[in-house]
Amino acid sequence: MASASHASAQAALDEGRALWAEADYEQAAAVFDAVLADPSSDHRAILQSHRYLFAIRSVLGDPAAAERHGRAALALNPNVTPPDGAEQLAGALEALRSATHPVRLLLTYETERRHARVRLLDDAGLVETLTLRCVHGAWSDVAEGPSPDLELAIAPEVGGELGCNATARTASRALLLEGQDAFTLPPPDPDAGRDDPLIIALGIGGALLAVAALVAIVVGVTVSTPVVLGACVDGWSC
Repeated sequence: MASASHASAQAALDEGRALWAEADYEQAAAVFDAVLADPSSDHRAILQSHRYLFAIRSVLGDPAAAERHGRAALALNPNVTPPDGAEQLAGALEALRSATHPVRLLLTYETERRHARVRLLDDAGLVETLTLRCVHGAWSDVAEGPSPDLELAIAPEVGGELGCNATARTASRALLLEGQDAFTLPPPDPDAGRDDPLIIALGIGGALLAVAALVAIVVGVTVSTPVVLGACVDGWSC
């Protein structure tokens, strides 16, 4: 299924690029808009669609839409450039670059409240829904809600290794980002609440995925240092 979805997305991207090259901007825009509306689209397809729509909407004289798509492309890949044939738009994209932060996902655990939490930095408005699922042996629970903040209460009997998975989806339900990690939970403390709250920031190391490709990881060592998702790495064409 994943291969079929990838092939379908690639075919749509190829069609959109061909229409762009032929200066058939309205039809090209329709193709890329359809990719963004497809729940099976992957991270790369979403990035490329925003990249081309930035150029198309600029050429068609819609600066507000062009800025929205340009910021979305930069949030997914801070090093993105205009597509071939739109080199004249490099300055406009550069003007957006310094004001656009990469999409960031941070998974934390608060020992006093026994809550797992996922927070999202998404000033480009790419993500609509967050999902957080945690598992320990036979126990599991899931929370889903709008971004940018989601919490999940961990049952009092849970102690030891806890695995959590966080996903971020677009308005079309396309899976844009996914992070997963396992960490050691302290045993339940009957005196919980007497000590100062301790926040453990999870670096979400190693197993982070931006759908269809491994992403560059900046390990968070404190709550205020989120993991950066969506940057390109060698072997993954953005």
